[in-house]
Amino acid sequence: MVKNAFGVDEAIKLPEPHWKHFDWLASIGADMDKFTMECDVNRHNNPMFHTSFSGYVEMMLVKDEARRHRAGDHVPLFINPNRSTSLKKIPYHQECIARDVVDSNGATVTVSMSRGRWKYLDWLECKGTDIAQYIIDADLLRQEPQWKGRTLKGMLDALLLEDEKKRYFSDEPSPLFINPEGYDE
Repeated sequence: MVKNAFGVDEAIKLPEPHWKHFDWLASIGADMDKFTMECDVNRHNNPMFHTSFSGYVEMMLVKDEARRHRAGDHVPLFINPNRSTSLKKIPYHQECIARDVVDSNGATVTVSMSRGRWKYLDWLECKGTDIAQYIIDADLLRQEPQWKGRTLKGMLDALLLEDEKKRYFSDEPSPLFINPEGYDE
């Protein structure tokens, strides 16, 4: 039994290795109720990709184990014990960082983005951008038909990358935190 999007206990089925990873996450202090509640909500964010609650939790556990492994974190490889240890470490600017932000409804939500995107957002703030309003505007923009189905993280990803590209191609100063190799376009 895990918490669904409404905070109600719901039975899901997972393979044993996934339950082991689930229990391991709980043992290191992860809020698994929050994790499963977010899984239940996020599985509906992409209308082209329909999956069951159990299937989405399973997929997110696989992604969590892989992300931790690629980042070089200690993670017992319950789900994929044969995962290569020769994987390249995730570049520093691409490491995922979670921050609490205030959305357009005034609610505090956690957004996970790459370190480079957060650094770029911080850089914009140093240049005079009201970051709180930027995030609220991004959240409101998600209501537009062309952005329907995007998460706040997805909206911020798109806007920050577009801003960096625009500055890069116009020769405006830009630190290239998101794509430090530059652009080939």
